[in-house]
Amino acid sequence: MAITKWNTLSIKPQFLIAGAPKCGTTSLAAALALHPDLYLPPIKEVMFFNKEENWKRGLEWYARYFDGDKICGEATPSYFASAKAMQRIRSVLPEVKFIYLMRNPIERAHSHYWFRQRAGIERRSMLAVLEAEQQRADAPGNYLLWPGRYTEHLRAFDQSFAAEQLLPLFLEDFKVMEEACFTRVYRFLDVAIVPSSLERRNAARVAKNQTLQRGVLDWVKSESSAKKVINALLPRTTRKRLWRGFNQLNSKQEARPELTAAEKALLLAYYQADIEQLAQRFDRDLRHWLS
Repeated sequence: MAITKWNTLSIKPQFLIAGAPKCGTTSLAAALALHPDLYLPPIKEVMFFNKEENWKRGLEWYARYFDGDKICGEATPSYFASAKAMQRIRSVLPEVKFIYLMRNPIERAHSHYWFRQRAGIERRSMLAVLEAEQQRADAPGNYLLWPGRYTEHLRAFDQSFAAEQLLPLFLEDFKVMEEACFTRVYRFLDVAIVPSSLERRNAARVAKNQTLQRGVLDWVKSESSAKKVINALLPRTTRKRLWRGFNQLNSKQEARPELTAAEKALLLAYYQADIEQLAQRFDRDLRHWLS
């Protein structure tokens, strides 16, 4: 791909929402999409810089997601967890701004596991996943431990971008001072301050029929001829809406189980040093994350 072609395009994102799954990025993207001066594509995670098949499609393909009449951005949380993605962003968007959302990594891992387990994606116990991932947390496909290593991801940012290009935010702050958080976001993006709220999205739900859920998921993951035909006929945004609709119909709200003593002990041991470094970096008391 010829990187220099980007300079010939009139449309490009000026900000990226990053962080980790289950940190509020979906809710923040939805709130910012309502701002009259901002534009975010209908599909939340474009995954241009970290998904090889999308990267190979080129910058013209990526630019089609944006509206040139507004300040554009997109939300792909996993960009920060990929050193390669950060290098690619630096190569084509050296002045882009990042909004980086963080959450207690222990709560984040717990939430993410039950989100996937109830969707029929994860069939192992949480402890089994944790024990497998701690051998090499950043291995492809791992989703519980590595996304919460915020200081590691921030080091990748430091190597490629200036400090003023980053707005760090903590999800817990939106619960107690939402207006102040949005004011920080809008000042960072240099747009008008408007009333906004962070509505909860992607809340954990449990499948009404687990057999049906897993059967449909297995078909979605398959390489069947019927699936290839559907992929060719329906755009990605339509397929995602259909999948969300099915999940909504075949699920119900239900509180997730508490962490077991073994799960919590493993997570505390894994994240302690990272949390302490994060507290020092942002001069913030995060001891409650370790309680």
